[in-house]
Amino acid sequence: MNFLDVIDKPSCNTFNALIMQKPTVVQFFSPGCGYCDQLKPEWNSLQEMLKKQYKGDMLLARVHADMIQNVECDKDIEGFPTIYVLKKGKKKKEFGGDRNAQELLKFIEKHIGIKKKGQKGSGRRRRRRRRKTKRKRRRTRKRRRKSRRIKRRRV
Repeated sequence: MNFLDVIDKPSCNTFNALIMQKPTVVQFFSPGCGYCDQLKPEWNSLQEMLKKQYKGDMLLARVHADMIQNVECDKDIEGFPTIYVLKKGKKKKEFGGDRNAQELLKFIEKHIGIKKKGQKGSGRRRRRRRRKTKRKRRRTRKRRRKSRRIKRRRV
């Protein structure tokens, strides 16, 4: 999980390198924009939630309006803030929901596929254990039935 604010040329170069390697959620913002100022605390709480509760290889970035011309990705920006999912620098999906941390998190989970820390993978081990316990139960039932039949014959 990487977090990046693109506000100068060196951070822009880092961003350009990372977006080709990792799935990215990017917010394009302008400092004078009221909507961007409202989104900033939600974006920060989203970062904290991702840091504490989620695992996965992705980049969460904010790009300053002055640095947009230096960014090497799809950038069809009509207004601020604009939030995209990028994969290999290509725009895959634009965020259009409510601008709060929970909605952003759902959007990221859906389009990037990150998982919560401690979340099991495919559940293959659990299924195997269940099968084994079912087999054991069947065997013990068969043995009990067999021993009951033998006891009945003796009486």
